[in-house]
Amino acid sequence: MKCKVCLVLFLFMITSCSAGLNLVTPSIEPQQTDQSQSDLIKKGISLHDQGKYDNAIEKYKQALKLNPQNVWALYEMAYSYSTLGDYNKSIEACSEGIKYKSPYLPSLYVQMGTSYDNINEPQKAVSVYKKGIELYPENYLLHFNLGITYLNSKNVKEAKNYFKKSVVLKPEHASSNIALAEIYFNENYKIPSLLAYFRFLILEPVSQRCSSAIENIQVLMASGVQAKDESHKEINLFVPSDEPIDDGDFGAINLGLTMSRALRYTEESDGKSELELLKSEIESMFQIMYELSENENHEGFVWKYYAPYFIELKQKGFIDPFVNHIFSASDLPEIKNWMETNEDKYREFLDWSRMFKFDGHL
Repeated sequence: MKCKVCLVLFLFMITSCSAGLNLVTPSIEPQQTDQSQSDLIKKGISLHDQGKYDNAIEKYKQALKLNPQNVWALYEMAYSYSTLGDYNKSIEACSEGIKYKSPYLPSLYVQMGTSYDNINEPQKAVSVYKKGIELYPENYLLHFNLGITYLNSKNVKEAKNYFKKSVVLKPEHASSNIALAEIYFNENYKIPSLLAYFRFLILEPVSQRCSSAIENIQVLMASGVQAKDESHKEINLFVPSDEPIDDGDFGAINLGLTMSRALRYTEESDGKSELELLKSEIESMFQIMYELSENENHEGFVWKYYAPYFIELKQKGFIDPFVNHIFSASDLPEIKNWMETNEDKYREFLDWSRMFKFDGHL
């Protein structure tokens, strides 16, 4: 009962907080930026890029003395204040900037919401992001940042919904994909988690975030198979019957992957490298996905959004470049050699991946 009361209180605060913010739809056309103002702002940006944030802010202030309605200067000043960690000053600059109609409005809402998050006022951040989404529903960063705010506030359901909207609007946004992957991972969505991690690694194969993604993929692919003893001659197989299916029923694929993983403990797999085994297991998973998609229509976000990409990937014969690409940050020794000797195939895969059209009407 106590948890329910806390949740109700949190939701009430979110829905009622906008009264304290000036989040009206802007209608004022600001004065245009002239050359002298533009020169000052560009000098400020250069100083910001050099890490001289206080000096940058002084340039923006000079531009604003010439034109207090210069939204470009207000946005850049808000950004520099935020970089300095002065989030209240950043909010002040954003609050002034959002009074005016300008192309900087979406960025101002993102910056303002982020600053409220950083001073631990998630309710106000939610209101800012939602106002931004009301005005700019196609802006993926507003959806993504709202998802982050909800996630930090332990509202995982809403966070997941906004991350889904973000990947639909911007399929190449790696952070939205890994955010979804980690929610799926933590909530025991095995196949959805794998597909979202795969997609993240396609977009960001080498970075600080890759090692944990690869580690979680290995955990997921190994789950369901356990050796009874050190000899590995006997194994236990198990597939959970209570895996969530609200984003798609992947029970058959989970079973198929478990059976494929079990083949590691047979003579058939003797002498095969880790990369070869991974390729075989992933190809088997995508083949089952293809066969299931041919026989019936499947519901759920992951079936509609992620599955078509990986089904087509398999049908086009891109398993080798795909697996080498997503594990390129690992220490598997064959990958470098494969990349060097299969440049044309690898480039063909990357070109296809960039051109793939994800379902934008989910």
